[in-house]
Amino acid sequence: MLEDYKRDMYWCSACEGCRLGSFEALDDPICPTGERFLFESYYAEGRMVNARCLMDGKLEWSERLIDRYFTCLRCGACAEICYKEMGRHLLKVIEEVEKELVRRGIGPHPKQRYENYEKFFKNYRERQEEAVKKMSEVEAMYFLGCDLSCYNKHITEATIKILESAGEKFATSPRAWCCGYPIIYTGQMEQAKDIVTSNVDAIESLGIEKIISSCPHCTRIFKYDYPEILGSELGFKILHTSEYLSEMIKDGALKPKTPVMEKVTYHDPCLLGRQGGKVYDQPREILRSIPGINLVEMNRRTGNA
Repeated sequence: MLEDYKRDMYWCSACEGCRLGSFEALDDPICPTGERFLFESYYAEGRMVNARCLMDGKLEWSERLIDRYFTCLRCGACAEICYKEMGRHLLKVIEEVEKELVRRGIGPHPKQRYENYEKFFKNYRERQEEAVKKMSEVEAMYFLGCDLSCYNKHITEATIKILESAGEKFATSPRAWCCGYPIIYTGQMEQAKDIVTSNVDAIESLGIEKIISSCPHCTRIFKYDYPEILGSELGFKILHTSEYLSEMIKDGALKPKTPVMEKVTYHDPCLLGRQGGKVYDQPREILRSIPGINLVEMNRRTGNA
């Protein structure tokens, strides 16, 4: 609830660190929506002020708030800086305002409404139960999710090839399984809980002990949002592909051999780094293990990417 973060709203000192970042990113704008719309209410600082006014009854809950909150990309750059320096939970405040807007029937943005996804999620549990009947119990599952099933299939194909070449035994989630990210990150929690419970029931019924995902969104949602939504820890472990492959390389189960004579850099995804358990080292360890790779770092990296 929004009231749980009252301290975070009232302690905002309007320092504007959520605009400019830390020393590594000084004077380099870090808020995408603030820079896009150039109004105070699109920056984290303005969103905190509005949230405080909503809670104090000085501002009405209205459709005028939709663009101010649901345009937030949840990149977490503002929260990374503010929590490090002031201990404030900026994203949590934004999330709670969004949830309340949905509860009041005001939000989310028309393009984000559940009705747009209703066809995809229709009879979701029933379809999932049918899919499970055709699957065998196995220790690990490679969870594809929507993005890798529909748009970035080359990542899926490459990952499966690597896992199979290392002799790993795993199941692959069917194409129509979704972690629920589009619903969860737009505050539509009533519908999201049905998707979450269906996914967890299906995974646990197969005796899965590890979920491997190449998608930062799925990884983040499973690791942190699922336990919060369900009110309990999950009975299986969540690993991003980079975490899993890094462990395999350290254990000697996977040994990159083909030289790649390239100078490369690595961009840290928001939902894998800042919000996904600070997964910074493992991707770099994998790159350094490939013969011939010359890894160079950008000025803005890890928490400041």
